[in-house]
Amino acid sequence: MILAGYNDTCIQKVIFIFPLLLDGPEKLVKARVSRPVQQVEVLEPKSIRRLGQLMARRLERVATMMEILQDYSSEWVFSISKDYLTMESEDIDITSALEELSLQGFNHDDFTWKVEYTRKWGFM
Repeated sequence: MILAGYNDTCIQKVIFIFPLLLDGPEKLVKARVSRPVQQVEVLEPKSIRRLGQLMARRLERVATMMEILQDYSSEWVFSISKDYLTMESEDIDITSALEELSLQGFNHDDFTWKVEYTRKWGFM
């Protein structure tokens, strides 16, 4: 929802944040928390393969959400870290984009978003 009058006086920047890592059984890492390295006595190769499958499925979901959002704006700024992919745009209708993501089966567990407003002109 774009507020009336903000197009004339403010720049609206929409930011989507996609966690890339999984924590436990298919739960996404939501916070940047330092975790100590844990030692285990037994680690099966099938466990590593399963983790790879889960990661591949997660990255495919992120790529699909990116494709959906790129239909709403051609002007994106991307940032990537080991934990997150971030997409920022100043020319997107956030309401329509969120509705389309929801229609395609994505929800608040798949991404977070925020809107920042900046004045186009100086102080009042």
